[in-house]
Amino acid sequence: MDEQSTANPTGEVELDLTTVLAGQHARIRELFATALAAPPEGRAQQFGRLSRLLAIHEAAEQESLHGAADPAADSDLGIAATDKATDEEVSAQRRREEQAAGDTIENLQGMDPTSLSFRMQLAQLQEAVSRHADAEETEELPRFLARASAQQRDHALMTLGRVDELVADTSEQAAVPAGVGFAEQLAAARLALGSAGRAPRA
Repeated sequence: MDEQSTANPTGEVELDLTTVLAGQHARIRELFATALAAPPEGRAQQFGRLSRLLAIHEAAEQESLHGAADPAADSDLGIAATDKATDEEVSAQRRREEQAAGDTIENLQGMDPTSLSFRMQLAQLQEAVSRHADAEETEELPRFLARASAQQRDHALMTLGRVDELVADTSEQAAVPAGVGFAEQLAAARLALGSAGRAPRA
């Protein structure tokens, strides 16, 4: 067994990938709770932190986990996650959920964050994102790990591992600019994460 295989066995990568994904989902849940508990005058700042993490986290998933699926599966808008669903259909459903969440976030960015309607929509988004995260951990990730090569697992771990770095950098030279809308941050994050090159499809 060579040095690289000993230092980075497949089981360790799978465990790390599961841990990283679950940890980021836990952080997202924490930021939702913080934003919802914030006083009206502090809600905008907390929502900004949340939406930035969501944009970069979503970009990382699209570049690693969801990106392995066939985009043509998105044409079946009625597919539900079942035992008979294909890997592509499961990933396509996750992408549709993320698109819906992104639309809601952009709508919230145009609302008064001190209003009751803003908080109500934010609470609805919290529930949707929580269900989405659970489905990724219990449905999509196990399928990905079962079919992915070692290179694809390493790529996914590296990509998700860059999320905190990109979120934290709010300088003028940041790869993902702060203070812009969700769609702009998502696009910038995908560009930054994709610049390292994509692993072959699983």
